[in-house]
Amino acid sequence: MLRKNTGRCWNVTVVEPDDRIEAILKILASAKCTVKLGRPRSEAGNRYAENELINLCQKMDGVIVNSRDRYTSNFFASLPELRVLSKVGRGVERIDLKAATEKGVLVTHTPNRENYLAMAEATIALMLALAKQLKAKMEYARVGHWTMGSGTMLWGKTVGIIGFGRIGSRVAYLLSHWGCRILAYSPTTPREKFDLTEAEPVTLERLLRESDFVTIHIDIRKDNQALIGERELRMMKETAYLINTSRGLALDEEALIRALREKRIAGAALDVFEPEPPAKNNPLITGEFGDNVIITPHSIGTTKEQVRLAEVSAENVVKALNGIVPEHVANPEVIPAWIERTRKLDAKRP
Repeated sequence: MLRKNTGRCWNVTVVEPDDRIEAILKILASAKCTVKLGRPRSEAGNRYAENELINLCQKMDGVIVNSRDRYTSNFFASLPELRVLSKVGRGVERIDLKAATEKGVLVTHTPNRENYLAMAEATIALMLALAKQLKAKMEYARVGHWTMGSGTMLWGKTVGIIGFGRIGSRVAYLLSHWGCRILAYSPTTPREKFDLTEAEPVTLERLLRESDFVTIHIDIRKDNQALIGERELRMMKETAYLINTSRGLALDEEALIRALREKRIAGAALDVFEPEPPAKNNPLITGEFGDNVIITPHSIGTTKEQVRLAEVSAENVVKALNGIVPEHVANPEVIPAWIERTRKLDAKRP
């Protein structure tokens, strides 16, 4: 429940507006916010230079962001009036949380069920597309070829899940009804969470060696970037498939390209890259690997229901600007300093 509006006019920038912008604007308008729009999210390759991003957000009380740009220590240092930065979606790896905390800026995000349920479904969709040779069969049908080789079943296969948070554990729950053996690698996850889905906690090495499908669901940190690289890919079966719907930084793309060229794994499905969009000559998108690689543009989990993520991101901004701590704060340690800083900023406003 939002606190009754104080009558103040707030300034908010939506850095990467997308097709959910009307839902955001409706909520911000009801809170008497003046809104500035940045470049559309669809222009994924048209990132802001840092000085452009800072200029766009100058004199803003709140900023709503997505996943295209980076928010650095210089960004936060250059915006003395900024109170809250609200991320649409869960991942905050492009936001310098330490710098935001040092400057007293609240960072919120939206790990809502519409996000993790949709991403789990999307992961299984990619897994099935690889197993059933969907890409190839669609192309054969299009050109009039009515016979083709067989795919494979998920039933009886071993699925390795790297990362066992909301998305990874949901994938495990869904696949437990498909007759799959499920291995999971997530060192910080309590044993009882694995037991809820019948997933077996194992080392990363064992997961890679035994799995027919490997799917990545990790939050990116400095210590786990390129978690799947040359060494790890060499552990996988020649018949195994790799799925990445987490972040491009989780995977060493060059190592994956080598593994595919040398036929050390059967194929891959990728929804994420680093950077995004990938270069046009990136072998993973040029078609070099034919039907063995499926590419989607960081949107495989996007659904109509996910308009709720945009709504919550706007609600988070309105709550924060009215002195209410939102439910999901990515840097909760900032809250005492943020409260004190908010009081000081309020005292300066006319």
